[in-house]
Amino acid sequence: MPGPRETIEVGDIEFTQMPLIAAGTVRDTGGTPLKGVDIQTGEKINVVEETGDFDWSFAGLGTAFTDTEGRFELRGILPPGEYALWPRLRGHQNRGFIAFQHGDRSVDLVLDVSTSLSGKVLLPTEVPEERIHVELRYHGVDPKQAFYHETVTSLGFEGEFLFQDLRPGHLDLIVRTGRLSEPSHLQGDLVLEPGASGEDAQLPTIDLRDKLRLIDVLVLGDAGDPVERGYVTIGERSYQLLEGRARVITRAGPADLVVRAPGYLESRTLAAKGQNILRLQRAIPVELRLSTDLPPAAPGLQVAVGLQPREGFESRLTLFDENEERTVGESSRLRVEYQRIDGSGGAFLHVPNLGEYLLQWMIVKELGSSGGRLGGWVGEFSQRVKIEARGMRIDLDPDLEVYAEALREHG
Repeated sequence: MPGPRETIEVGDIEFTQMPLIAAGTVRDTGGTPLKGVDIQTGEKINVVEETGDFDWSFAGLGTAFTDTEGRFELRGILPPGEYALWPRLRGHQNRGFIAFQHGDRSVDLVLDVSTSLSGKVLLPTEVPEERIHVELRYHGVDPKQAFYHETVTSLGFEGEFLFQDLRPGHLDLIVRTGRLSEPSHLQGDLVLEPGASGEDAQLPTIDLRDKLRLIDVLVLGDAGDPVERGYVTIGERSYQLLEGRARVITRAGPADLVVRAPGYLESRTLAAKGQNILRLQRAIPVELRLSTDLPPAAPGLQVAVGLQPREGFESRLTLFDENEERTVGESSRLRVEYQRIDGSGGAFLHVPNLGEYLLQWMIVKELGSSGGRLGGWVGEFSQRVKIEARGMRIDLDPDLEVYAEALREHG
C-alpha cells in the first residue's frame, strides 16, 4: 500500500503531501543538472496475464518538473507495482520511457543533447502546405516504445519542416496527405550519426510537384442544389461532404471517384485534376421483404439481394473541368446495388426508375474479417419484379429448392 502522507506546516496552515511515487535526478552527459525537464508518469494497461503483454499509458497519472538541481519528485495515490517515466526537454534527445518500481527514490536519468533535422517539400501550387504531414520513425525500436519515438509535423511556410529533439539512429521519413493516408513519399534508412548531436542535419529537397494533385469535388442533386450529406471515395479513402464539397489531395494518376449520398444513386467516374462537378440522380427506394423464412445458411455464408433493370439503364455523367463542360464517356451502365438480408428478413434497395427489374439472389461467402464487405459470390438465382411506386414493398417468395441446392454446393 502507499506510504503515509507527509505534512508540512506553513505558519498556521498545515499542508498534506501525497505519497511518494518516485524521486530522482536528471543530468546531461557531462553531469550538469537539467532544470525544467517535463516528467510524465505511465501505468500498464491492456495487460494479458497469460502472455505478460501490456501497453503503457501516460494519460494524466502525474507530472513533475526538475528544479535547478535537476531533482524531481512524483507524488500521488497509486498501488504498488511497476510504472514508467517519460522525460522530455527541448534540445535533448527523446529517450522514450524508463520503467521503475513504485517508491523508488533513486531514478537517476541522463539526457543527451539532441539533433534537429530540417528539409523542404515542393508541392503543386494548388496543394496547401498545412494538409501535408511529415513523419519520422526509428528502426529497431521496441514495439512498446515505438509511439514515443515517432514524431509528426506539418509543413510550414514554403513547404519547410523541422524536427527537433532527435537522437542518433536509423530512421524512415514519410510524407503523407493525412495522418492515416498511404505514403506519398518514403525515404528509407536515413542515418543520424552520433557525432551530429547538437547540430542541424539538412535533407535534400523532396519534389512532389508531379506526384500529388488536388481534386475539388462539388456534388449537386437533381434540382441543382448542393447535396448536404454523403461521402466521396477516391482510391481506398472516403471523405465526408461539407455543403456539397470535398477537397481531396491524392497521388497523381488515374483514380476512381465514387459519390454516395442518401436518397441518390451512386455516381462513379474518373477523378480529374481541379474541379469535378457531379450531378446525382434521385433514387427510388424499394423495400424487399421475405414472405417465408429462409433455411439457416451454412457457417460463413450469408444472403444478399440486388436489383438490376431488365433491359439495362443507361445514364450520362457530366462534369466541369476548368470551366469547360465535357462529358465523360458515352454512357455508364447502372451498377447492381446489393444489400444483405437483415435479421428481420428484409432489405432496402434503390432504383433509378419505375419499371421491371431482375431481382438477383446471392449467397455470399465472407472473406475473413473483411470489415463487413461482401466477397466471394458462390451462387445466385433470380426472379422478375415490377416497381410501380416509390417506397413500394415487394414480398419475396424465393425458390427454396434452388437456395438449398446452392447451400449444399457451397456450404
